[in-house]
Amino acid sequence: MNYLHLAICGNMPLEPSWYIMDNLSDSRKNDVLPDFQAFLLDKKLAQEKNVFFYALWASKFLNYANRKQIPPDQYQENAVIEFIESLKSNSAMSDWQIRQAGDAIRLYYFHYRGFKPTRTKRHSPLWNGWRPCAPISQTVASRW
Repeated sequence: MNYLHLAICGNMPLEPSWYIMDNLSDSRKNDVLPDFQAFLLDKKLAQEKNVFFYALWASKFLNYANRKQIPPDQYQENAVIEFIESLKSNSAMSDWQIRQAGDAIRLYYFHYRGFKPTRTKRHSPLWNGWRPCAPISQTVASRW
């Protein structure tokens, strides 16, 4: 497999994460949803090395939603499910990247933007047992 091959999600090119990191300067990394990145760091909801990727996934979803004419201040779970399903159908996407994308979207809407999930949302296939995040010091950090 050619590692420079671009994976496609709808019309949106999705490059492997190592390719993105090697080809972005620190200043460009800070251009991707900088307030969301700062929020994740401030609330300790993600490790510093992963914050850019969470912002990148949220940004890719917001672009996807924009193409579907969904206003950025609306959460439409069907669009999220479609986006995640399009990632799943892409053989270049690893399972962990798909989970990271879903986590990023949930963090963006339900933590950063403050949307409240409804009962229906909590029982959808997208949620699959996910609960709002505790600070990283209580969860992820213990696994590293």
